[in-house]
Amino acid sequence: MARVVFTGDLIRQFGTSELTVPARSIKALIQALSQQCPEAADTLMEMAISIDGEIHQQAFLEKLSEEAEVCFIPPIGAG
Repeated sequence: MARVVFTGDLIRQFGTSELTVPARSIKALIQALSQQCPEAADTLMEMAISIDGEIHQQAFLEKLSEEAEVCFIPPIGAG
């Protein structure tokens, strides 16, 4: 099961800073999280994703190990 760590608005949307989700890929993980919190679905798709400390900009097809730690990273605004 992947350990998912949330930051910022996602903590408010999911009501926690961390969840454990049974998923073997980022695609399956996002689908499971979107079912749990439909209003976060678009936000999740727009974020960079860190898998075990490695940041992926296009992680949709990345595989997950049983002990994977996944962090959703919000975009950094310039200004």
